[in-house]
Amino acid sequence: MKLYSILIIAFSGVLLMSCNNGQLKKQIHESETSDLIRINQAGYYPSLGKRFTVADDRATTFMLVNKDGKVVFKGDLSEEQLWDPSGETLRKGDFSSFSKEGTYFIHVPGSGNSYPF
Repeated sequence: MKLYSILIIAFSGVLLMSCNNGQLKKQIHESETSDLIRINQAGYYPSLGKRFTVADDRATTFMLVNKDGKVVFKGDLSEEQLWDPSGETLRKGDFSSFSKEGTYFIHVPGSGNSYPF
């Protein structure tokens, strides 16, 4: 009976995680491309720094998403900083530790998706 209870708990956890992943995929897929997310439009070299900015003072996290819609990297955005030339409040994101080549986009919850790179 104890093994049965453990299996039920484990299965419930897997089911809950898959529901959350499904909701996240739906949120990402339904998000529009946003000009608030500023990336290197030419792309990034795998072994060099990979940074971007977001003109959104509410955002705190970001995700790197591959062309199949799978989240391959998650990160925190910096504290907000005022950029004097534009008067915008910006946050910086950094995914320099990610080095796999491919086609990706940045998803910032509440802000949308970057253009693909």
